[in-house]
Amino acid sequence: MAKGIGKTELESILASNPRMVGSLRGTNMSGFLSKSELEGLVTGSVLTADLDNLAVATGKIAAGAVTSPKLDESTVQYAEVEISAAEILDLFATPKTLVAAPGAGKLLEFISLLLAYDWGTAAYTIGTAGNLQVKYTDGSGVAVSTTRAATGFLDAVADTLFSLDKLEATVEPVVNAPLVLALDGADPAAGDSPIHARVAYRVHETGL
Repeated sequence: MAKGIGKTELESILASNPRMVGSLRGTNMSGFLSKSELEGLVTGSVLTADLDNLAVATGKIAAGAVTSPKLDESTVQYAEVEISAAEILDLFATPKTLVAAPGAGKLLEFISLLLAYDWGTAAYTIGTAGNLQVKYTDGSGVAVSTTRAATGFLDAVADTLFSLDKLEATVEPVVNAPLVLALDGADPAAGDSPIHARVAYRVHETGL
């Protein structure tokens, strides 16, 4: 193979092994392939179009490699949400969106929310701030979670974890509405600690 592989020979190989095209797709294959082109053929990536439908078996997918956006939306999905200190200081006036509205004819089912309070250097001054709760749309929307008092959580002086769970009471779902974290009463003051949030939810088609 001192001269490399010929065009005719390569076309024969590709005809029987179409997935080998890889990074040489679109390359002018007249004459002979250079060493670098041949190496590109051997090591090149495979495009989605080169794969047959359902060609990738479960065993070929690495553990933990499939993210929520790749799942059917009716399965339980997770979203990581960062809530900054500035957003916490404004949480009564402006609830934090956890999951965006899913679109016409769809609704969100809240499952759980894990709140990881990441202690900074100053605790929040609670004042008349009341409870944290997940709701549809905004602070006056339909409640979908249990509550957590701001006192004992937002004024903590160490890393703190807490979870808000799905309400056991019947909840009237709201179509095409976001899930937000709301705080009633008033905004807190003075603190600088962010919250790392992880929300679990499902998307349902209403069929309407």
